[in-house]
Amino acid sequence: MTGPRDLDPGIALSLACGRVLTGKPHEDDRAALAEAIFAVPDRPSAARGLAQVATAWLSGDFDNRALVAALTVFNAPFCDGRSAGRRPHPPAAPGAQMPRAAATHAARVAQALED
Repeated sequence: MTGPRDLDPGIALSLACGRVLTGKPHEDDRAALAEAIFAVPDRPSAARGLAQVATAWLSGDFDNRALVAALTVFNAPFCDGRSAGRRPHPPAAPGAQMPRAAATHAARVAQALED
């Protein structure tokens, strides 16, 4: 077994955003988000954009909807199924049974972005 890996700053920021959006954020969650924001390099990137929105969220300038939207846009490239080596599923018709693999959160987010 190997030791823990350092996460890419953008992925760490994505996880920290998810933690503050799940339930009521605690001070530890807010501190972890601030630390993740600080770790993102100051150069144009999707992670930098998410960090700017997260900074505004921490200061109270943006609400949860803005942070959710930025997080969704940031995570979209990771949710298409192809990057994870899975065969992509066509969008499910309303009322149809979705394939088992499409029941994951990432697949639901990707489907919502397609709709």
